[in-house]
Formats: sequence, C-alpha cells, structure tokens
Amino acid sequence: MPFVFPEACPRCGSVLLKDEDEVAIKCININCEAQIVERLIHFVSKLAFDIDGLGEQNIKFFFDTGLIKSPPDIFLLESKNADIRLEKLEGWGKQSVQNLFDSINKARKISLDKFIYALGIPQVGRSVSKLVACFFRSYENFLKSVENKDIAGLLTMDGIGESILEDIEKFFENDNNKDVVKKLAGNGTDGVVTVLDMELPENNLFQNKTIVFTGTFENLSREDAKELAEKYGAKASSSVSAKTSFVVAGENAGKKLEQAQKLGINIISEQDFLELIKKI
Repeated sequence: MPFVFPEACPRCGSVLLKDEDEVAIKCININCEAQIVERLIHFVSKLAFDIDGLGEQNIKFFFDTGLIKSPPDIFLLESKNADIRLEKLEGWGKQSVQNLFDSINKARKISLDKFIYALGIPQVGRSVSKLVACFFRSYENFLKSVENKDIAGLLTMDGIGESILEDIEKFFENDNNKDVVKKLAGNGTDGVVTVLDMELPENNLFQNKTIVFTGTFENLSREDAKELAEKYGAKASSSVSAKTSFVVAGENAGKKLEQAQKLGINIISEQDFLELIKKI
C-alpha cells in the first residue's frame, strides 16, 4: 500500500513542506521539540554564537530540565539563576556556572552573518550567510526585508539561487521562527542580543577569487584561515573545481590537493598565504 505522508508535523502541528526537487518532507518550525535540541546545538556552535560551556550534553541537560526550550532562553539563564540556583545542580559548581554566564554574555554581540547562520535556515550555511549579510549590511535591513518579503535582490549575489531564496522565504513565513528572531534581536535595539553590521572587506586583495584550504596548518585553524581570506574579499570554498583560484595546502592535504594538481590549479603554503596578506 502507498504510504500517506502527514500534512502536519506529528510533534508540533506545523504545516510540513516539500520542495519539488527533494524527496524529504520537512518541518521548519524552529521550536519543534523533535528538532529543537539539534537546532540549539547548532545555535551555540563555534561558527554561530560560539558559547563555551554549552556543548551537546549540556544543551540536552538544560532542555530536559526545561530551562532552555528555544534560543532566547539561553540569554535569560543568568537573570533567572536566583530562582534556579544552577550551582546546586549535579555536575555544576559556582565557578562552572560563572564561566557559563561569562561565555553567554560575551556572545551577546554577534556579527550579522553569524546570526543568520545560527538560525539554521535550510541551505543557508556559512558561505551563504555571509553573502546574505553582505547584501543587507545591517540586521535592521535584513529584518525589514524578510518581513516585507522583499528579498529578491539576493539573486544578484553569485552563489544564491532560487531554491535558497525560497528556503529563506519559507523560514520567515513561520510565525514561531519570526518570534524567535524578534525575541533574540528585537527591532535592532530591544533584544537580548546585539547584531553588529556586516563589515565589508578591508582590502580587495582576494576579490573575485575562490580559495580552498586543505590539510592542517601550523599557525591558523582551517576556519580562522577561511575567515581571514573572506576578510580580504575571497570566497572560501570547501571543494576544488575549475573555478578555484588557488589552494592553500597544509600537512596531510589529501584528495583536495590531488584534485588541484590534476586541474593545474595554483597551490601555495600557509606561509605563502600569510605573506600575501602581510604585503598589504
């Protein structure tokens, strides 16, 4: 017998969506309990809000105890601690609780691209979130545009197509998702976090260049290297193709290095990369 798919999420009741080009039927409610834990883990990850002390186990702990059910709850923990008394709970002490609150408060200021990435919008990963942030420049512009469904201009950005645009639109058509965004950053001045304007590249040293980083580096982490390249106008890609401008290869570079060699793409070292920047 053919399987009859549900029209609403069995956990939260939200309308389920299916893209024409995909098999998956998805619930995109950011508050759906069936996926909220993983969304919270993504929200506090290094490339998003980067909150130390809120790893996978602690997120599950806070969720199971009812202290964190959605992202804004994270930033209300300290104000509620007089009643909660986290330091008295198993596995917690006065210093570990203070370290957590310090990390949360440090994360209250976040760049627009990391804020957009943290929301977990389908297809809006690290690279796309930067493109979106560069287009809107400020949280206020971003919020106004998504609320007015006026984001078609994103299609002018190389790397953003119709399907990504549709996923952003669908995400903000969900009232729960919009509510979470508003509770987090308000209208730009009245939220629990402050979203900083997107800074344009300081120098166009790598403008219109696509750079791939592979292997282990001595002075930089892979993510730090990508951020440094993007700071100077590059597009940091995770895969090698004919469009790759050059590859920065560290120790144990592996298949990406082999692909670059086969395609005749310029390969430089971490030190070469840093020397290019020092010359500015």
